[in-house]
Amino acid sequence: PQIWGRKRLKTRVHSPTRCSTTRNYDRDRKWGYCTLLSTEHSEKCFDDSLYEFFDVDMSWSRVKQGAVEQCICVDGQMECQRVEHKSCVHDPCVNGGECKMIAFSGKTVCDCKEPFVGKYCNIVPNHHCYRGNGTEYRGTAKTTISGHSCLPWNSDLLYGELHVDSVEKAVQLGLGPFSYCRNPDEDEKPWCYIMKDNSLSWEYCNIPSCALIKLKKNGQRCAVKSQFVQPICLPETNTVFPDEFKCQISGWGHKHE
Repeated sequence: PQIWGRKRLKTRVHSPTRCSTTRNYDRDRKWGYCTLLSTEHSEKCFDDSLYEFFDVDMSWSRVKQGAVEQCICVDGQMECQRVEHKSCVHDPCVNGGECKMIAFSGKTVCDCKEPFVGKYCNIVPNHHCYRGNGTEYRGTAKTTISGHSCLPWNSDLLYGELHVDSVEKAVQLGLGPFSYCRNPDEDEKPWCYIMKDNSLSWEYCNIPSCALIKLKKNGQRCAVKSQFVQPICLPETNTVFPDEFKCQISGWGHKHE
């Protein structure tokens, strides 16, 4: 069954809250859009285990190096302390993550296995390209090919557009409370929802494909070493691969000089 109505998307979003810019609106008829007060980015706390920013005075739970902790953001610094936990009744974690339930609150947190992070272990920060059509892409790119910023998948603006059976299904599709590019409906490549001309729309994301470039022979001869063609050692010395990761290296030199 189809769970996305994106191709027919023509949703017009209501304008943001407005207010008068003069003391007498009935007379002057002058107004402007209201803006929400925002906390400076430098005052927020970034938790690399959840890959999420938290505002000052916000509290959250996490698992860090196997320990379950309760944290709070104080002037841009995280203050965390260990808390008691027990086994989960229901496990929402994916990709081999282990669920732990905090005793005093009943909330669940996931102890993720590398390279996965996030609330449900469905984010991979070092995914810098996508393979195939990108249905398995779990990276953190959040900009479209035209430069628009992606909307969070849990945005209220998407109410009525997203039709996923359950939170568990959304997690399996790589979705969550973030704005990272994904391909949950097996489209050509990862995409996201955006705001364009005050309307809800969508675009493909600015993410390169991981496909190898196949080089053609020139006159059935090997390329000659020159300023354009240089031998290199692959992989590079600072490249780190997960266990049992398979690589394929092909090509030598430039396709065109």
